[in-house]
Amino acid sequence: MKTLKKIILIIFLIIILYVVLVFVKPKIADSIADFLNIKSFNEKLRTIKKWLDVFSTKVPSQEELKQTYSQTKEKIENLKENINKIRKNAKELEEKYEKTKEFIDETSKNIEKIKDDFSSLEKTSSQITNLINTWAIQ
Repeated sequence: MKTLKKIILIIFLIIILYVVLVFVKPKIADSIADFLNIKSFNEKLRTIKKWLDVFSTKVPSQEELKQTYSQTKEKIENLKENINKIRKNAKELEEKYEKTKEFIDETSKNIEKIKDDFSSLEKTSSQITNLINTWAIQ
């Protein structure tokens, strides 16, 4: 069992040394890869390294992250304030709407009452006219 562990560790060490060799001495690594027919392995390792290099340069610094966080936090606080103002304005508008609706309802009732009074007055006027016409004929 101990020899199996040693063999696995030796293989692992050889693989690590080969990966380092791919980046430190690429020509030697490529000739070994040609001999072992694993050329694509070297290319994939280099592609992964390029991708990591690009990625690591695009990662913002801690200071940039703090600054972005502060700016975002400030924007969120401003948005919260604006939302609260909008809610307050909406509540005021709702109250004004209710008052206006009550006023319109009351005015509509008054108009209906005036119409009824006018209709009643018209009937009374018509009755008086008929009464006067009846007395005038007699």
